[in-house]
Amino acid sequence: MWQAAENLGAREIHLLVVRDAERRVEIERDILEAQAPILNRNLRRVA
Repeated sequence: MWQAAENLGAREIHLLVVRDAERRVEIERDILEAQAPILNRNLRRVA
């Protein structure tokens, strides 16, 4: 998967630790809906 990201120009990974599971799901949904990352378009659900 990293090679696919590199092919699209990715050069870094950013990490945000969110201990509260409910809040983490909320953040993930928000990011996926707002940014529609090309490598995440086939996701059926947010982890």
